[in-house]
Amino acid sequence: MKKVSYDLTNVRAMSDNDSDFVNLMVHTFIKDIPRDLERLAVAVGDLDRDKVHRYAHRIKPTLELFGIESFKHAAALELWGKSDVEKNIKEDFLRLNQDLSEVLIQLKRDF
Repeated sequence: MKKVSYDLTNVRAMSDNDSDFVNLMVHTFIKDIPRDLERLAVAVGDLDRDKVHRYAHRIKPTLELFGIESFKHAAALELWGKSDVEKNIKEDFLRLNQDLSEVLIQLKRDF
């Protein structure tokens, strides 16, 4: 299994390397992402395109900001949510959920 990780380069750049801001962003991520993932899980289970789009759209930019490659899975879910394409999205969600679970463990350990 590949190692999932994060990269705070963008967060540091946008904060002019302000460690208090970086800590705030990390702790906000740790607090908000599990709740958003839970909502996304329900939407995926219900195959509710509108809610899948909404929650994936909410998560994706944060993942990009934190340098988490799984933003691609969030993007796939977001795209599915605003289309009529028939696709099994559960694999994208499971991968996203697994990767973010690992990142959350790392962030809690590091911060």
